[in-house]
Amino acid sequence: MYYFIKGKDSVATIGKKVRHIHEALSEARYMVQRGMTNISIQDNAGHTIDGNDLLACVKGTKVLSDDLQAHYAS
Repeated sequence: MYYFIKGKDSVATIGKKVRHIHEALSEARYMVQRGMTNISIQDNAGHTIDGNDLLACVKGTKVLSDDLQAHYAS
């Protein structure tokens, strides 16, 4: 499975393709730390996560499944 992460900075939309979900989440976290906006992760099956659910996963209040669903950590 491949994951494509993209976000916008003040100049352009930046994207990166990775092979594993933990790499995708790490890259999304890095984009948030850099102050980028409109960050999303999409897989090659068409699943997408963005917005508040993605931010909750980045912060660790939710966990991200392989099919890009956010679930509360138990």
